[in-house]
Amino acid sequence: RGRVNSPEWGHGPGLIGVNVSAPTDRHSRVGQKRRSEMAERNKYIRWFEDLGSDDVPQVGGKNASLGEMIRSLKKEGVRVPDGFATTAVAYREYIAANGIEDAIRDNLEAMKTGKATLYETGAAIRRLFLNGEFPEHIAEAIRNAYRELARRSGQTDVSVAVRSSAT
Repeated sequence: RGRVNSPEWGHGPGLIGVNVSAPTDRHSRVGQKRRSEMAERNKYIRWFEDLGSDDVPQVGGKNASLGEMIRSLKKEGVRVPDGFATTAVAYREYIAANGIEDAIRDNLEAMKTGKATLYETGAAIRRLFLNGEFPEHIAEAIRNAYRELARRSGQTDVSVAVRSSAT
C-alpha cells in the first residue's frame, strides 16, 4: 500500500491526471501489454488536456472544467499549466481499501441528527482520509503521473496544487 502524502503529493486522495501514449504496435505482445498497462493507468489518472465536460462523472466538475479551459486556451496560444486528475475509480478504491465508507456515513448521519456539528463532522472525515493509504497500484499511477508532469515541465521537482473536485 502506498502513501502519497509527501511534500510532492499533498495529503489524501485529491481528485488531482495521466494518459501517456504507448506505441501502437498492434501485432506485438509488447504492444498489447503496453496498451493493457495504459488502460489500467487511465482507470486512475487522466491528463487535463484529455478532459472535457463529458468527463465530470469520472473526474469531477473542477477537473473537467480545467480540461475544457486548457483545450480552448492552448489553441489560442495562451500558456496554461499542465496537470492531471485522479479518477472517481481511484477515489472509490481508496475508500474501499481503507474501509472508511461506513465511518463516513456514520459521521454524516450524526451531523444530520444533530449529534455532531458540521465542523466536527468535517474534521472526523478529513482524519479518515489523512490516516488512510492509497493501494500501491494507485499510488504508483500517481507517482508515474507526477514524474511525467515533471518531465513535461522540464523540472525535477515540479510544484503542484492539489484540489478536491467533488461535484
